[in-house]
Amino acid sequence: MLTDILPVSGVCSTDHKCTVTVAGSLENLLVDGDKYSMNNTISAWCAEGRCYGSAEIPQLTATAPFVITCDQISGHKACSATISGIARAIFANGEQVGKFYIPTTRVFQNGC
Repeated sequence: MLTDILPVSGVCSTDHKCTVTVAGSLENLLVDGDKYSMNNTISAWCAEGRCYGSAEIPQLTATAPFVITCDQISGHKACSATISGIARAIFANGEQVGKFYIPTTRVFQNGC
């Protein structure tokens, strides 16, 4: 889930829409990541900074569904995804993005 400290990089625009790339284990990326440990490709969605694997994607205006891909690296699965949507859907503290003056873009690195 995106409330944990994960390698993150991305950009948010002045209208608080963000595109971020995250990397980590499925357990770190998804609240229910343990359900998908056998998969190398997982469909997912986020709401209020928490991301879930999707069997059924609800009607969302906050963030579009995205795909996580995983590779087996030295005994561990390394997973990554690019997520686009409004800040409050992607980040647990996304509401705070609107409280600050943001020039044309804001860059996030090394954590949410």
